[in-house]
Amino acid sequence: MNTTMENSEMMEHQMENEMPEMKTANLAGNMDTEVKSISKEEAIMGLIKNQIIDLQGNIDEANITFAKAYQNDKYSKATYEAEENCKMLNAQMSMLNRVVSAIEYMFSPMDSSSPMPV
Repeated sequence: MNTTMENSEMMEHQMENEMPEMKTANLAGNMDTEVKSISKEEAIMGLIKNQIIDLQGNIDEANITFAKAYQNDKYSKATYEAEENCKMLNAQMSMLNRVVSAIEYMFSPMDSSSPMPV
């Protein structure tokens, strides 16, 4: 279970590794270094993976809320609502993971013998 601080550190580490290098200017204003550009595909994957990280935090909070509601009263309305929220968030996570798998498959070198992931 990742805490918010750990998620923040993971995102910062990801940004350091995936963000383009910035050009540096000397005193005369000349640009010394080349810019490494991020492809549209990498940007989309980064966006989706950030959404997955955020969603995982929401799932962790929803699981805690459900556990507390279940301990207080197993058959209360709050318990059922918390359970439904957990199911909905887990379904969203499943969809995002399927999207990531499909996109990674699309960008990988094609091999006629490998089927599309389900």
